Amino acid sequence: MDLLLDATEGYRDPLTIDRLYQWHRALFPMGVSGLKQIKVGAWREGPMRVISGSTGNERVHYAAPSADGHGTGAG
Repeated sequence: MDLLLDATEGYRDPLTIDRLYQWHRALFPMGVSGLKQIKVGAWREGPMRVISGSTGNERVHYAAPSADGHGTGAG
């Protein structure tokens, strides 16, 4: 099922862990985000940030809480 159709037509369905992982696998079928290898369809283990800009001139738009649930991911 297409991710967009599932999200828009199935919005009343519970967002289960399995469904969330399916979305993640659909978004990153090759296990790559940009030039980085990522763990697909699983909880993250390290920091997660949304950034833009060139190397050395990055701008952090969002830093997620740490993967272990303690503190922030801004480290």
